[in-house]
Amino acid sequence: MGLVNMDKVILFDLDGTIVDNTNHIMSCLKIAIQKLNIEFDYHIANNISGKSFSQISSMLNLSKNDEAKLIDYYFQCDTSNINNLSLIDGMLKLLSKYQKLNFKLGIVTSKIKKTTSILMDHFNLFPYFETIITSSDVNNVKPNPEPLIIACQKLNVLPSKNICYIGDSLSDIFASINADLTPIGVTWGNSGSKLHLHNDVKIVDDINTLEKYLDHHYGL
Repeated sequence: MGLVNMDKVILFDLDGTIVDNTNHIMSCLKIAIQKLNIEFDYHIANNISGKSFSQISSMLNLSKNDEAKLIDYYFQCDTSNINNLSLIDGMLKLLSKYQKLNFKLGIVTSKIKKTTSILMDHFNLFPYFETIITSSDVNNVKPNPEPLIIACQKLNVLPSKNICYIGDSLSDIFASINADLTPIGVTWGNSGSKLHLHNDVKIVDDINTLEKYLDHHYGL
């Protein structure tokens, strides 16, 4: 079956967009990086948000062995503290609404498949989404458009500005623009203050404003 134009598709980032875990991620990354005897300084803290493990490894000039250790240290912290996490308030109601309206919903995240599955299973998110693209599924991570283009292919739709991609980081915004989708930045994630620098991108500060914008965009 060939790709078709379809308006009723919404793609979401996961961390800091659906799940309220940005501080948790930063804490676990700090612990993991420090276990590698690397100082977790301002430069790292300010540039790590929304990055995949491969991007973080490249930024820190890690060997493949140390990258594997970084992932293992992070995973230990992540799983042992998962019960302290929560969904963004009102997010399940939002997802349920558009699912009932027969929208196709998808996740595009820079997390690896293993940690994505654990997080989504913990919050019972799998039933809401028809496709989930992780950094384990692609050759190039965000801000490269590849993950979003693959998500569209999995949903059998053509990438277009009819499709919104919702995320909390600059890499989400740039990936959406590069894929010719409509980006929506949410400020409740770790990079919220940076998103306001982009006046040509729709930025929302709360879930109700997000819902109103989506309703307007999709003509509901």
